[in-house]
Amino acid sequence: MVAETGGVVLVVSRDVKRRERAARALGELEVRQAADLGAALEQVSMPGSIVAVIDAELPNEGVLGLLGALGDPDRAVLWVDEPQAEFFPSGPLVQVPYSADDSILYGVVRRLLELADIKSRTAEPGGEGEHLDRITEVVRDVRHAINSPLTAIMAEVELMLMDAEDLNEEQVSGLSTINEMARRIRDLVAELKRIDER
Repeated sequence: MVAETGGVVLVVSRDVKRRERAARALGELEVRQAADLGAALEQVSMPGSIVAVIDAELPNEGVLGLLGALGDPDRAVLWVDEPQAEFFPSGPLVQVPYSADDSILYGVVRRLLELADIKSRTAEPGGEGEHLDRITEVVRDVRHAINSPLTAIMAEVELMLMDAEDLNEEQVSGLSTINEMARRIRDLVAELKRIDER
């Protein structure tokens, strides 16, 4: 059966019994199996959302290569006898012990599939990612549109205030207010820049 998210679970293990156990535990999901890293790498290169359940009994270099091919530690579960510290530098990799109830493995994989689905939807054209890119572009355009005239206004006010002895008190007060408001606008525009950089 195909997962509601449209993702695929790839179980990678040399141990036939572990692969079968994982397939049973993940029965509601679309499960593919790979007995070695070569077959796993072929599966990972196929399009679509794939979450891999990787048996920690495989050689470390191969596991690291598979993690690299996945490109995102959120797309992998390391199935372990005990936690494997050597994989911590690979990112926030979920490790599930063999001794854990199968429902734990199912729950973790299900959440990772949902996360992969969300990430793929935000990356597709017309998706949330494109919408956020458009908002960022509008913020950038607004910043540039405000900065040019604002800089000119602030420069003019500064020049006028340099000749404050030729102005009456009301004019100086008005120019000072304009200057203060322009600075507040400049600070708001600077805040937009921080949003744009996130």
